[in-house]
Formats: sequence, structure tokens, C-alpha cells
Amino acid sequence: MGTYCQAPLPKWTPLPTGWKLKQVHLVHRHGDRTPVQAFSWLPYYTWNCTLSDLQTTLSPYIHVANTFNITHPRDAPMKGNCLPGQLTPKGFRQGVNLGKSVRQHYVHDMKFLPSGYPGMNDAKVFTASSHRCLQTAEGVLDGLWPGVTNISIEQFSTQEDFSAPLDVVCKGPLIQKWLKEADASPKMKHFLNTTLNPYRTAVEKHWKQGPLGFFTFYNVWDTFACAKCHNQPMPPFITNEWLTNVELILKKYFTIEENYVKVHKYNAAPFLAEMLPFFTKLSTGAPNTPKWVQWGVHDSTLEAITDAFGTLPKKPWVGYASNYIVEVAEDGKGALMARRIYNGLIEAGGWQTLESFITLLDAAVPKDWHSVCFGN
Repeated sequence: MGTYCQAPLPKWTPLPTGWKLKQVHLVHRHGDRTPVQAFSWLPYYTWNCTLSDLQTTLSPYIHVANTFNITHPRDAPMKGNCLPGQLTPKGFRQGVNLGKSVRQHYVHDMKFLPSGYPGMNDAKVFTASSHRCLQTAEGVLDGLWPGVTNISIEQFSTQEDFSAPLDVVCKGPLIQKWLKEADASPKMKHFLNTTLNPYRTAVEKHWKQGPLGFFTFYNVWDTFACAKCHNQPMPPFITNEWLTNVELILKKYFTIEENYVKVHKYNAAPFLAEMLPFFTKLSTGAPNTPKWVQWGVHDSTLEAITDAFGTLPKKPWVGYASNYIVEVAEDGKGALMARRIYNGLIEAGGWQTLESFITLLDAAVPKDWHSVCFGN
């Protein structure tokens, strides 16, 4: 399972001598959660949560700017009182620990952020609408600015939100057409009947189910992955190697058919399009640009973002509390520079001019993304 259960905390690298930070973006996946779908024929695990876990963890002093549509799938009852896809106390602590790491670096070491919440002009916080993304963002804030009140958290204006991590962000008619064509392609059928089949068949035979479609099988894997992250006992054939192999296969799913590659690219577009103006305003010297911008997302979005630039080496699926940091700094000659760091790994090339980063970011956002993603 590698880093799936817990992504590494950032590895902080000092700025070159004479450089000054101007803006930092933190994009993070939500923390540890319960399985996204319950299956009555998998009677292995009980998930219990307290009533407070079902509520907004820091609701007494966190102000949510927009109305959040918080829903959970109820395809089958789960054992215990947790909801499917619910952030666990462990997941919330992962957010807090990430925030503490950020605080140590940007508040104490770099003296870039103040010790207390600076207000909306200097700190922007956005999350996807699901409860687990919101609660994780609150955990990060609780670690970054402990005990602070009246932080405004906004829902993405263009980000569609789904419960299942592998669901697509974009869902317009053209996206649906590409997905159907991909599912029906000989290449995809061959993949499902060869690479995936031994693992899927083992599950079908053991529990006398089937045939299981790709996304159903993913949710079965997710059930055992969640249980493994909590050191629950596994059936004999569900080994750590089995889970890791299936994880790599699931990631490969989005790379073997050209229509899926296109969908994956468009999935990054709504988020990147919302992020882009922060950098363009900074490049033009616009006033009131925030120092801190935080984004709470699902793994599907973060996976698409980290793949959008093609500058990261082969990596496993996005783990819980994965973190993607974009730093913008002014060098000793007054030029603005940018770099990206994913789970402590600096992306290929390191520092680049902000202008070249904006060009790269703009190229990753198809011009027709809105009509393709949302059909209007």
C-alpha cells in the first residue's frame, strides 16, 4: 500500500539566499475515510463514529461562506454508525498534522505567514463540497492557526463534486461519449479481461458474486484498502501485495485508452482554471493578492492535477492527505519564480519563471473545458 494510507508530510527546502516568498498554494486530498460504498456481501468490518464526527468538526468557529451540498451514498447499510465515505478521526488528525507542518515552516521558520489568521485578503480557503474535504481543510487550519475563529471557507465555484473518488469531475455529453467509447474499445476490454481479471475473479469466486464491473471492483478494493489502513484482519488472499498490485492497475486504467486520457485531462481543467487567476494577478502586480491559498480536493482531482504537467515520475495513486504545494518567490533581481512540490518531491526543473509556469498552466486548460465539462 506504500503511502496510500498516509501521504508523506512536506519536505521543506529553503529558498535561495536573498529570495522572498510572495504566495503559497496548498492543494491537499482529504484524510483517511471509511469505504465509499457498503456491500452487504462483505461482512467483515464495523465502522463506528461519534455523533460529533458526523458534524462539521470545527463548526462553532469556522464560517462557511457558501452553502455546501453534503451528501453520502447509502447503497447498502454499513456495519456501525459511520456513513460511507466519512472522514475518520484519524483522517482529521492527518489534516491537523499537515497544518502543523505548514505552520512550523511558513510561520516559524520562514516568517512568511503570521502566527494568527490574517483575514480573507491574505488567506483564501476553498474546498470541494463533500464533508470529508471540508473537515480535512478545517483540520489543516486548526494545525496552521490553532484556536482561530471566523475563517471563511468557500466552495469551488466551478468544481463539480462527487462521492466516489474515481467518478469524473466533468460530465458533459462529450465526456459521456468518450467514456462509452473507451469502455467499448477492444483495448479496454482486453485490459479488463487480462490484467485485471485474476484479481477480479478471485473476489467473484470467494464471495460468489459477479461479474463485477470496473467501478464496483474498485469499491471492493477500496473497502479492503480502508480496512488495511486501520490494521483490520484481511481474508487470506487479500495480501499487501494484492492490494498494491490492484492499486497500480487502477491507476493504469486512465492511461491505456486515448478517450480516458482526454477525460483525465479535462478533469483537471475546472480546478486549474480557478487557480490560474491567482498567478496572473500576482504577475501583473495587482494589489491585495493573498499570501496563502488552500484547496481541499478529492484524489481524482489531485491525480488529474499532478498528471496535467507531466513532470512527475511514475507515482502511486494519491494517498490520504497528499499535498501539492506551489510556491511563488521573488529572486534577488526582482523576478518572480515558481516551483511545485508533491508530497515532498520537487517537480522536474525546480524553479522556473512565473511567466513560464503560467504558460504551462494555461496550456493544461483546454479552451473549451467549460462546455465540454458541463455541456453549456
